[in-house]
Amino acid sequence: MIFSANQIAELLTQAGETPRYPTPEQVRIIEAELNTQTLVIAGAGSGKTETISQRVVWLIANNKALPEEILGLTFTVKAAGELAERVTGRIELFLANAQRKYQTLQPEQQQRVAELIETLKDGFATPAISTYNSFGAAVIAEYGAAIGVGQNTKLIDDAEAKLIAREIVRGSDSEIIAAADKSVSTLADYVVQLDAALSEHLREPAEIEPYLAEVIQTQELVKNPAAQKRISEGKPLTETQKTPLSDIKNMAADLQLTGAIIELVNSYRAHKKAHNLVQFSDQIAYAVQIIEQLPIAKQTIRKRYPVVLLDEVQDTSVSQTRLLSAIFAGSSVMGVGDPHQSIYAWRGAAADSLGVFLKRFRGAETATGQTMSLSISWRNPKAVLDAANTIAQPLGEKSTVAVTKLRPKTVLETVPEAAQTGEQQSGEQPTAEHQAAEQVSAAYFETLREEAAAVADWFKTQRENHRRAQGEYPTAAIVLRNRANMQLVAQALHEREIPAEIVGVGGLLQTSEVTEIAALLRCVSGVDSDNALLRVLASPRFAVPVTDLLKLQQLARWFMQRDHRQRVLTDSDTHADRFAVNRDIAVSLVDAIVLALKLKADHAAWGDISETGKTRILEAAAVIANLRSMQRVKLTELIRMAETALNIDIELQAHPRSNTEQALAPRANVAAFIDAAAAYQDAAQDVNLERFIAWLDNAETDNNLAEVTVEPSQHAVQIITGHGSKGLEWDLVAIPQLLTDVFPARDKDGKGWIRPGKLPDQLRGDKESLPEFNFADCELQSEVVQRFKEYQEANKQKHLDDERRLAYVAVTRSRDKLFLTGSYWGDNKTPREVSTYIEELQANGILPPADYRTEHEENPAIGDETQVQWPLDPLGLRADNLRRAAETYRSVTVAEGYQLPETIEILLREYQQQAQATPADGLKTGRINASALAEILADPKTAAENQLRPMPKQPFKATDLGNKFHRWVELRSTTHRGKYVELTGLLKSVARWEESIDQNSKPATKNSVDGKSARDKAARGAAKQQLLGAVVPDQDLQDLITTFEGSRFAQLKPAFVETEITVPFAGSTLQCKPDAVYRHESADGEITWEVVDWKTGRAPALETDAGGSGHNALEKRLLQPLLYKHAFAKWLGVPTEQVTATLYYVASDQEIKLSDYPEQQNKTLAEIEAEYQRLITETAENPNS
Repeated sequence: MIFSANQIAELLTQAGETPRYPTPEQVRIIEAELNTQTLVIAGAGSGKTETISQRVVWLIANNKALPEEILGLTFTVKAAGELAERVTGRIELFLANAQRKYQTLQPEQQQRVAELIETLKDGFATPAISTYNSFGAAVIAEYGAAIGVGQNTKLIDDAEAKLIAREIVRGSDSEIIAAADKSVSTLADYVVQLDAALSEHLREPAEIEPYLAEVIQTQELVKNPAAQKRISEGKPLTETQKTPLSDIKNMAADLQLTGAIIELVNSYRAHKKAHNLVQFSDQIAYAVQIIEQLPIAKQTIRKRYPVVLLDEVQDTSVSQTRLLSAIFAGSSVMGVGDPHQSIYAWRGAAADSLGVFLKRFRGAETATGQTMSLSISWRNPKAVLDAANTIAQPLGEKSTVAVTKLRPKTVLETVPEAAQTGEQQSGEQPTAEHQAAEQVSAAYFETLREEAAAVADWFKTQRENHRRAQGEYPTAAIVLRNRANMQLVAQALHEREIPAEIVGVGGLLQTSEVTEIAALLRCVSGVDSDNALLRVLASPRFAVPVTDLLKLQQLARWFMQRDHRQRVLTDSDTHADRFAVNRDIAVSLVDAIVLALKLKADHAAWGDISETGKTRILEAAAVIANLRSMQRVKLTELIRMAETALNIDIELQAHPRSNTEQALAPRANVAAFIDAAAAYQDAAQDVNLERFIAWLDNAETDNNLAEVTVEPSQHAVQIITGHGSKGLEWDLVAIPQLLTDVFPARDKDGKGWIRPGKLPDQLRGDKESLPEFNFADCELQSEVVQRFKEYQEANKQKHLDDERRLAYVAVTRSRDKLFLTGSYWGDNKTPREVSTYIEELQANGILPPADYRTEHEENPAIGDETQVQWPLDPLGLRADNLRRAAETYRSVTVAEGYQLPETIEILLREYQQQAQATPADGLKTGRINASALAEILADPKTAAENQLRPMPKQPFKATDLGNKFHRWVELRSTTHRGKYVELTGLLKSVARWEESIDQNSKPATKNSVDGKSARDKAARGAAKQQLLGAVVPDQDLQDLITTFEGSRFAQLKPAFVETEITVPFAGSTLQCKPDAVYRHESADGEITWEVVDWKTGRAPALETDAGGSGHNALEKRLLQPLLYKHAFAKWLGVPTEQVTATLYYVASDQEIKLSDYPEQQNKTLAEIEAEYQRLITETAENPNS
């Protein structure tokens, strides 16, 4: 051994720091020899990423493998990014410190360092780290042609897959499908799920039928012992005895539907093949086919990667395990996982991936491999670990692999000698103060609202305590089992002036404002839009009376009975296809109200809908029709249009949800929704509204649809689901709703594979780990039913185990304090019981004894506990005070002739003038963003003209370059892919432009040259050159990126990126969205903030020329960062002296700091506001000046 694990740790230590040595457990893993198979059981927060990173460095440093010979696979893009960043950073640090300490190394070590420097001098080779699915895709890309899978295949997500499946369902002529009491959307889900299960378990549709038939044929068995007795006595059966048991009939009906779905799966697979479409599950299945049919592929990949590291093994599917074991069995493979964190079984993860790992990857039957553990938690305090271990104890007793209980870091010795024996861990060392802060508490409340209020109060107290002790707010999260009450909890936080952030698209769709926007978008798309239309019409924007909503179906029916010319259809015309979708109403409600735009107000089709209802319905129809005409705009723009059309922006700005200046912007949820849509737009292919709606549908049902890449925040309490929280950690964590049938959640039916669209357990690759429905020896239907009930009970227990794993994940998110809560009453009629987890924690002494039970026999809640107010009260948190003031005012008798104070008279006149103002009166007042305010202050006349008649701006090359660079920096700072974000080329833009020209070309004339006039051809060429000049070549962007990576900002992590800030200004609000904000801490602990604006254009002259234009240009450009400085200071609640602002001109690598210009730096926000008010007044008095 050239370098030991401890010597590696020393060379990974920065100058002036104390070496952070690995524990004995970590040393074993880091120094594990090759040519064997190793399974590492790594508990939550046990430092697996750091251990894997140091193992990679140890392998390279000891000449066990070159960097590019190491393959690392993990489950998510986020985890892959984290691991790649950590590994690359450790290799770089090792080499840098090895060179710095070269003279202190042993000769053998010096030689190895010199070899590495020589090997890597022409380019830094890195380990191949990616996701399991990406690895499968790479196998297909390299060898797919050998099995007929071309490189031009298109990867589709679940949303697009379900859209395709819907069309296949609609086109089905199956009697069973037509008779099924299921929606098209549900049937499409069955098709996609069964297809994915077949691929994941490497099965064919034809294999399913025999297993279905076995169950269906149980209808032919004798019903029960009574019927059996009659037969033995030679008596005829009664009609009741001839009729199968209802449970048997239900099972048979469900499996007959599965049989019909198999035919749809065949059609779905044929469609994918014909159109070169694949899903993730297809990729792995194709990759397995390649490896098993093409020996050269297996040999090449195995030789390419002699060392393999597999992370999150507990989440791998049967097909992923089969692919990797087919290639690497018998090779140097190390798998890392935690059976207690296996929470994705519903998404395809095999039931016992860890239990079969060594068996699958051993090279020979006699090989055994080795199992190691990481059992020290560097995240959780002792009390939290005790809670986690208690919850996980039943899982450990059932586990097929040995799981060591997690231990707190305080068990390690901290004496100096421990460093020599490797008993001191990398990371923070335990202190008495930290141990004293360990705490787990619980409380139960009568109603859901009381619980939400108590959770919010707990966070308010704990956040303030942490801020006083540490000088900054802690990271904090509320981890929920499901999204149902996210908005209610957020509201309780807002009422206490605590910023709240709902994480994930699915959570945002539970908020009122986003729900209404999504409903309007559904109406525009026409997909499953009837319920959405009712939501839109009942919204505050339109407020159609309920009685009129109930009559809308009459309007739809009127159009259904007529053709496009409004002529009554005959019976033969109206003969409906028996397989049609929504046969009762062939014309949707949305289509009906849009068609009604052409009707007169007194038309008979309206029936007895009120005049008010007609007006508001037609107004909504006009909005929908207008948005339908705008569907070619970007998705994000369409969402903004929908927000504006519903007046949601005004609704939210009229009621900031918190008076605190640290609160998130009122539009935070909408802004997050738009950001999610932008990310979807960037990642998906062929984006349109229908696909986006399908993606939203997935978000409401799939806890991990959009991979959560959120970072824990000190500036808001983040509200997230248990599934979404995996891989994250916070100082403070609350887990509400710990109740029986809530958390753990109730298993809805427990029928296992005896449900429509399910793959029989007998065909699954992990069948040995699943409950078995064994009825082959049954002679009576009643016996089959009894076996089925036993199977259901086993499935119920399996479900409870899955819930327990999720609870373990949720509890282990806490770094400091954990608050466990519940409430007896919500929307339920009988009181809910305390979760079994709480009872277990009490029994083990982790929580004090308490008799948690309700004091009420009936629900004491007033109204629906789960509802939140919408629209919001425009008075917000001021409501009570203002209403009391108004009541006081009304109670005072004003004497006749009483004169209002002069100040009140002035304010009233000012209000009346503003209400009567027209656009021609000068600059508009109201909400304003920083860019617009800077333009007004710099050139009020031009700004007023632009407001009066806004004109579209020409898309300059520099603008496009700036947009692309800003997008790259944002991704670099907010995603784990970091600086490895791919750049977008020009080919698609040019291709789309050429296509549009071809479609709009005029017919050939007598002057045509090859079918096009010379003039048209010349114009086309000139236009194309203009387009190519207006978009940005990748090299221009790459030059900016190269410069940025060499700047000081590349080494800093921003505290805020593209954060929308709203602060009071001039009687309205000022909106700012700085590019980045950095937090700096000096050696003496002083905190300062730097607001930075990226500039990709030319920097202004720093010295004033003869005319002073250089100084003026610079002064104008400093206005916006000055506004950012004041807005951020006000928003964060810190003195302006602690905030500075910088313009960074990337192209020239030049910084212009506001602090270098005292005249601008010292200008107060009040002075800026006064100047703005002066300009408003002047332009109003002299609009033409």
